[in-house]
Amino acid sequence: MGTLTHLSLGTNLGNRLDNFRLALRLIQEKCGKIITLSKIYETPALGFESEDDFLNMCISVQTELDPRSLLNALQLIEIEMGRTSKSIDGTYVSRVIDLDIILYGKKIIKTKELVLPHPRYKERLFVLVPLNDILKKFKDPENQKSLTAIKKECSDTSIIRPYKESI
Repeated sequence: MGTLTHLSLGTNLGNRLDNFRLALRLIQEKCGKIITLSKIYETPALGFESEDDFLNMCISVQTELDPRSLLNALQLIEIEMGRTSKSIDGTYVSRVIDLDIILYGKKIIKTKELVLPHPRYKERLFVLVPLNDILKKFKDPENQKSLTAIKKECSDTSIIRPYKESI
């Protein structure tokens, strides 16, 4: 049966919709069955300056992979799509694709390689807004808070705009 996982996807370089289309196809091939897609949102870069706005979305994936294998598969997809690094000297950079595991079922994992739920998802509206599209009755595994409550506590004031096109 596998585990229902929730991933965040972001892109701000090249043809952003095509980047999503390719990432979704590769996730379906290498990670598991895509169950749900959020709407797509356009957002400014967070944590660094960029002339190029991001497109962000979240998806639900039913996977047979364990958390570490899922992370490895997502990192390989990023590399296959041309991703070079998340940051340079500790500063985030623009990217063709960014794939993050936000939730892996209700598991709480804290290792050197992987922390789940994602350690910064509660600080990012570009994750919280699309995640709310696909998880209406969510309770955070660590504190049992709803996404609505987490969003109200979020200090991110970025403008999150629904994108005019969909996949």
